[in-house]
Amino acid sequence: MFSQYVIGTFGEELGGEPGPDPAGVGERSGGGQSDGEAAVRGIGFVGISMLVVTWRMTQAYKRYMGFDHALATIVAAQVITMLLVLNWIGFWANFG
Repeated sequence: MFSQYVIGTFGEELGGEPGPDPAGVGERSGGGQSDGEAAVRGIGFVGISMLVVTWRMTQAYKRYMGFDHALATIVAAQVITMLLVLNWIGFWANFG
């Protein structure tokens, strides 16, 4: 007699309802973490990363390039880049 299920090469059942995954693959990571908490953690991570990048670039400009006002240069460059990105997003939002 033929079974209604056919066993595939790797032992999975083909042709029928898929069984639950015993390893939990496909479940949401974060184990009970709310979306608001994830957003706060993400914003915190980006903020800390920006501080670290700013500090390291300031030190590089000061030590290796000999800039007198390295922090002001880095902050100005980041503000200009942020304004350009916001301008680009606003420009393309009108055509989307």
